[in-house]
Amino acid sequence: MVSDSYEVYAAPGAAGAHGTIGGADASGPERWRIVIEYANRGDAKPPTKLVETDHDHATREEAMRTALQQAWEFDPPDPVMPQGRRVYQDGDGFLVVVDGAMSRFHFAVRVLRFLGESS
Repeated sequence: MVSDSYEVYAAPGAAGAHGTIGGADASGPERWRIVIEYANRGDAKPPTKLVETDHDHATREEAMRTALQQAWEFDPPDPVMPQGRRVYQDGDGFLVVVDGAMSRFHFAVRVLRFLGESS
C-alpha cells in the first residue's frame, strides 16, 4: 500500500490557518455586514442574486437594526407592483414576503460576521 503525504491547505483567515478565527485576534474588533439574497427575474441567470454591503457594523445589534430597516425598505425587482410585505425574524436576519398583484415573492436580509477575503 502506497501512502502519499500532503500538507493540509488552510485558506487565508480560516480557523487554524493562523491559530485564530478569521486570521484576527479573537479579542480584536468584530465586523458585521448585511447581505440581501433574492430570486432573479423569471428564468434569468443566475437564479439567485446577492447584494453585499461593504459597510462594517461594530456590533451584531447595530447590524440587526440596519438589516431590519433594509427588510422594510429594500425594493427587489419582483413584484413589479408590490401590494404589501410581511417581515419575519430568525437567528441571523429577516425573511421578507412581498405580495404582488398576482404573485408572492420573498427575499432574505442576513446579518453575517465578516471574517475576511482572499485576493
